[in-house]
Amino acid sequence: MFPGDDHIHMEAAFKRWLECASHRPKHTLPRSEHGGGLMLLIGWKARFAAAMLGLFIIPTTLVFRTFWCGDPEAALDQIIQFSKNLAMMGGMLYIVVHAPDR
Repeated sequence: MFPGDDHIHMEAAFKRWLECASHRPKHTLPRSEHGGGLMLLIGWKARFAAAMLGLFIIPTTLVFRTFWCGDPEAALDQIIQFSKNLAMMGGMLYIVVHAPDR
């Protein structure tokens, strides 16, 4: 390795990250997340809240958990977060199917 090689690799990794991150929205909708979570917590319209949260998680996961493009060193963390979001989607589906109607 030559003295300047690390800088070249870091610059290329940063450019890849910018390409992947450029399509990400700047703001999310925290009110919908908190409102849906509160509805689930108290059990009011739980099926509706779970369906809305589940539908919210799908595009959020695909936009923010892009382990397939970007820094390979950060891919493991992104895969873990992607798997967590898949588990939450499964939990929301379970609530939609099995929650009592109120």
